[in-house]
Amino acid sequence: PTWPGFRWLHSRFFLPRLLHDLEQAGLRTGADCVVYVATATTLELARRLKPGAVLYDCASNFREHPNAPADFAAHERALMALSDQVVCDSEFLYAQKMEEHPHVEKIHQGVPNDFFRVPPPDGDGGFCYYGTWSEGLDARHVDALAAAGFKTTVRGFNKVDAPPLSPAVQRLPPVPRADVAAGLSPYAGFILPYRLTPFVMGVMPAKIYECLATGRPVISTPLPSLKALEGLIYLGETPEDWVRIARDLPRTETEELRLARIAHAREHSVETEFGRLTRCLA
Repeated sequence: PTWPGFRWLHSRFFLPRLLHDLEQAGLRTGADCVVYVATATTLELARRLKPGAVLYDCASNFREHPNAPADFAAHERALMALSDQVVCDSEFLYAQKMEEHPHVEKIHQGVPNDFFRVPPPDGDGGFCYYGTWSEGLDARHVDALAAAGFKTTVRGFNKVDAPPLSPAVQRLPPVPRADVAAGLSPYAGFILPYRLTPFVMGVMPAKIYECLATGRPVISTPLPSLKALEGLIYLGETPEDWVRIARDLPRTETEELRLARIAHAREHSVETEFGRLTRCLA
């Protein structure tokens, strides 16, 4: 909440009640506190908890979010000052936070093991984007693949303000998280059509290592966080670039490249990334 009246209610009534409920559930002074986003509420809660350590999990370039509160930057500075450790998942955010805090680590969400068990595609299932279709994605690249004759699928929730897709693009509903990996087996490749906006520039796609774990090709727009993976994935800025890359895949794809993707994804398994996180809190 940003209205002063709401913040007053949070401070005087809701936060004390929440703290009471947490104490009743067994939370005690000195516990570690992980903060996901800097708001007036999370800052005050983190202070009142009297934690042993505060870890700021900066997952997005929130200061550039189009709907960020006017005082977000001030709240993030306060959270950085309160935090013992900052973690982020993209190279863009890592470089940004390294200038603002002495203890920053780059940690990804990690790949569940079932993504390494996705079998090779049986036939040409085309390209797939899976996940929430939202305003941060560019329909032009997906439409271009479909218009060029490639089977193209978008699977997942659709936000109200998401860009419309061509009727040539197949739309499928979301599946439970536990079934996502198994549902990827028909597809020959994956697409990440992110718009290059100030907010999205901080994104490291949560699914990137999941896609690599299958060994399949990935076509993406050139997010700063993905440039280090060039050679394992294909980066194209324009819809025309994407069509050219897709047409070249029979020539550019090799068994060595497939195995290299899987090997790189194993370096970012859930177990490996969780180990990095626990060492930050040690």
